[in-house]
Amino acid sequence: MDNATCVETSAAQYSTQFRFEEHAVTNFSYQVGGRAEIVSLNLGENRSIGKPLNKTEYEFYETAVKSLPCNLQDYIPCYRGVVEIKNGKPATLEVLRAKRKGCYIVLEDVTSTFKKPSIMDLKMGTRQYSDSMSPEKIARKRNRSLITTSNELGVRVAGIRSYNSTESCGHYHMNKMQGRELNTDTIQDAFRMFFFDGE
Repeated sequence: MDNATCVETSAAQYSTQFRFEEHAVTNFSYQVGGRAEIVSLNLGENRSIGKPLNKTEYEFYETAVKSLPCNLQDYIPCYRGVVEIKNGKPATLEVLRAKRKGCYIVLEDVTSTFKKPSIMDLKMGTRQYSDSMSPEKIARKRNRSLITTSNELGVRVAGIRSYNSTESCGHYHMNKMQGRELNTDTIQDAFRMFFFDGE
């Protein structure tokens, strides 16, 4: 379900807990993977991020997460519900684009307590498609898995941004296209770079 459909069918059905105008939305500067833009949400002391609402992911947080054993829940960001970002005058037009209107899943910002967070996005598993996808998309996903580390290792690097004092910009970066080029040997180097701070 896309954002437009969510708004048209009323966000109330998604147990919306927060409503605010666009001035409370900014870029989430630590996103390293994924096609959908993640935003940073100003909810007072509760630093949060918003991910464009996806029905499958929403149902996961509403049901599956709540049934996980307590010792596993510590490793999952706190789920805070769903927010509808409504029309409003943006504080900065370049940052707050119109496409940000719609429904977002609200999660704890686990980077908020770090001064120099390091982020790695991994695609887990050898199967990276759902039965609801078109045959063409399933074929593309299968092919991508076969020619990357997903096939042999069941994991693929989708993005890295890690603190590194030896880099001129202060961090080491790898995008998803570079991640697809890794093999069973070089993926180990990517993990080493992620954990290496340059010191």
